[in-house]
Amino acid sequence: MKYLLLIIISTLSLSFYGQIKDEHKIPHKSYSDSLYENTTSETIAWLKAKSDTLNQLIDKYSKLIEQNSKDDKAYYMRANAKEKLIGYLKEDNYTEHGKKVKIICQDEINDLTEVTKLNSKYADTAYFKIYGVKQRMWISNRDSAVKSTYYLEKAVALNPKYTIAWFCLANLYYNNDKRAIECYTKVIELKDTLLAISAYQRRAQCKRNLKDYKGALADLTNATKVHRVHFNFYNIYFDRGLIKYEIQDYKGAIEDYTKTIDLVPKNTTYYYYRGDAKLKVGDKQGACLDWDKAKDKEMIDRKLVNVTDTINKYCK
Repeated sequence: MKYLLLIIISTLSLSFYGQIKDEHKIPHKSYSDSLYENTTSETIAWLKAKSDTLNQLIDKYSKLIEQNSKDDKAYYMRANAKEKLIGYLKEDNYTEHGKKVKIICQDEINDLTEVTKLNSKYADTAYFKIYGVKQRMWISNRDSAVKSTYYLEKAVALNPKYTIAWFCLANLYYNNDKRAIECYTKVIELKDTLLAISAYQRRAQCKRNLKDYKGALADLTNATKVHRVHFNFYNIYFDRGLIKYEIQDYKGAIEDYTKTIDLVPKNTTYYYYRGDAKLKVGDKQGACLDWDKAKDKEMIDRKLVNVTDTINKYCK
């Protein structure tokens, strides 16, 4: 679960607008200032206690840095404390909350940047964390993929076994399938069971984009062998069915769509696809039965469809 959480954090964008200006910066002691309205006194006390503890830690590491400006661990730990502090802010005014979060995020980036300059043993993680913080700050002024990959490339260069960094890096190369394949391959080679499943699946998509259908099918088949417990396991069979359909292996596509339906029988979208494949092999009756189960659908893969029209065309 820790990897899932890291992935979610590294890809989540919060709705904070505008750039931080120097004149808007405030001392860290004011981070915990809050209106604290519309909440219980117990919650207020709890938030303040957490904020106070973290502010004390920030003070502690700040003093260590004053004593030694090259104390890489102090910079790293202060950045971690600032990251945690965000979780205990309480503002009724969303705009004010956003401003404070942006200030803390920028201060966290500043500390992490110092870590990367000090040839620290924490440098690889610092680069990864900078990437994550920038992701949280993204919205209208989103960094380009080139800027985003910079931090992750630095992280994996320092630590070639940094699996989650390789995975996030691969996800950023959505316009460079060959480089994405290289990064997903690193994830697979590092034998992280949970990430390997997703890496196989996403590498298969890259190979499909490059018309390497044989390689894509092999990756999806390998994904089914890694581990049976996976939140997205049914999609592996579905993706394999799509590729088989694309290369006109309609019987194989039906088999994989059926496996998908067995895993998620309530999702009628997959009946639509299996019906299409059944029509291709001449099983019109089977196709009509499947389409009938999907006739409530108006959107298939974000495209407007009218299953009823399909039924009227082939089944009447």
